[in-house]
Amino acid sequence: MKIFTKLSLITLTAFGLLAKAQAKTTTEYLNTAKHLVSTGNVSEALNVYSEALSHDPNNFLIYVRRAILYINIGKTENAIEDFTSLIKINPNFEQAYLKRGKLYLQLAEFEKAKNDLEYYKQLKPTDSESDNIIHDIVQSKVFLNNARSEFKRKNYQKAIEYLSEVIQSCPQSLEIRKLRAESYLNINETEMAIGDYSRAVKLQPDNTDLLVKIGELHMAIGEIDSSLSEVKECLRRDPEHKQCKALFKKIKKLDRSLKYIDTSMSNKRWADIIDKVNGGLASEVEALGSNNLKYKVYFAACKANLRLKKAEAAKGYCTKGLDIKNQDVELLINRAEAFMLLEEYDAALRDYSTAHEYSPQDQRIIEGYQKAQRLQKMASRKDYYKVLGVKKTATKREIKKAYRKLAQIYHPDKYHGDMTKEQVENKMSEINEAYEVLSNDETRERFDNGEDPNDPTGGQGGGNPFAGFGGFPFGNGFPFGNGGPFGGSNGGFQFTYNFRE
Repeated sequence: MKIFTKLSLITLTAFGLLAKAQAKTTTEYLNTAKHLVSTGNVSEALNVYSEALSHDPNNFLIYVRRAILYINIGKTENAIEDFTSLIKINPNFEQAYLKRGKLYLQLAEFEKAKNDLEYYKQLKPTDSESDNIIHDIVQSKVFLNNARSEFKRKNYQKAIEYLSEVIQSCPQSLEIRKLRAESYLNINETEMAIGDYSRAVKLQPDNTDLLVKIGELHMAIGEIDSSLSEVKECLRRDPEHKQCKALFKKIKKLDRSLKYIDTSMSNKRWADIIDKVNGGLASEVEALGSNNLKYKVYFAACKANLRLKKAEAAKGYCTKGLDIKNQDVELLINRAEAFMLLEEYDAALRDYSTAHEYSPQDQRIIEGYQKAQRLQKMASRKDYYKVLGVKKTATKREIKKAYRKLAQIYHPDKYHGDMTKEQVENKMSEINEAYEVLSNDETRERFDNGEDPNDPTGGQGGGNPFAGFGGFPFGNGFPFGNGGPFGGSNGGFQFTYNFRE
């Protein structure tokens, strides 16, 4: 027994000496933590501070250093806990009351902040700093109460003004950030609301509901990538979050549809665009309310319908796009072309005139205006489409079918009616003339551009159709200033028709 007791004592002594040799000093802990902070390893630095406190739980310097680090990384409540520990160790440590009071103010915990500052003032009555902070506390409390009252009255702009004042003193308050975000939403300032909600997430990182909210708002203003990023972060923190999972699927579906539109536009797959838009995409973006997304879809649908000669649909989508961006030159030109297909020439001329105001040098506007004017003049003359009884968007097959039907009726050898032989021959001649023009791609294009292939003057009343440009319903005989319809000198204009795909 004596031998065992001696061996045990020797062993325990040896372990004690080894532990003492391995134990770090407070200075070593502090230096290690400082190095970790300088290299960006904040989490490891906090672990070192905690380990140091486990060895020396009443060390002021460790608490102070860790509190400062907590403040720098925005963990205000953790910093408050460290200053509270310091006060427990030394109830008369005045700087701890000052620091903690300031942190309470940042959290908008006004009563706690005021109590700390008043006690600090008792401990250090000569320091005037506490008076200024107490004044901020009282004023911030008044502003916050005013903000809440204005919010209840739905006077959101005024509420925002008060809350913005409060946030200067209380930047770490989750409630205030969320209240200002809601106020911004109520006046349709979505981007500003996102900013406040994003700050709120930093204040409360485990709040996945806020991430869903931010994702929905990004989606509502058409920021698909940002929305997806927020939702992915939500799922990273909580893979089973139902709202996050549902929103993720919704965003991915919309993202695929929009990329499909982009690809179809690049490849000129106009029918595919129309099918996608009419198949639910238009309704989807309209339900979201995002002007950016609606504009993107309306623009694509306007162009696609126009390229397929679906003039009424093109006009509708162009108009919807212009309701969002009324100075969009492309939409104005496209709608003008749709108006011409619908033989609404005055409306086409108005759109070209408006487009010119925003893009005076655009050759398409100059050419389009002249085309609309020629077609308007021709409307009172011979119209081969009307002769055959077909629309301007008619296909070759429809034109041929209409011609055959009329030929069976008005062929001089087959006609049965009240018209004289001469009248029937003239009618049939007119039908033949119309078919000859419209069944040939080249002559039909010339006719669609305002020329009459069977008129020696080209339907222009003689002379160069681009010389002079007189007779416009604007000032000085020209629609856009002196010398010509869009500026410049008289005569000598040579335009090349360059119709877009």
